[in-house]
Amino acid sequence: MESMLTVRLDSEIKEKATLILRSEGYSPSAAVRELFEYVAKNQTLPFAKKRNVSQAEIKHRLAALERMQISDLSTISDTEVKDMRMKERYEAHD
Repeated sequence: MESMLTVRLDSEIKEKATLILRSEGYSPSAAVRELFEYVAKNQTLPFAKKRNVSQAEIKHRLAALERMQISDLSTISDTEVKDMRMKERYEAHD
């Protein structure tokens, strides 16, 4: 059984995306069908989920980075930041 989906989106975005989809051999409908098939099969989105981060969380993260005293964030990996935050969190309670 088939069903129909109607989507509202900005006309400029639709035009730009349609050109790209067509250049890749997809119609907008085919692209949406593939998206839904992917989500149903994998139980997740094929792209990063948007996450609303509160102002308090942003301030907390910035303060943690400042405490690490790193002048150039491009020189440190995500794993190193995580390790430093874990060390800070658990060593403070010893």
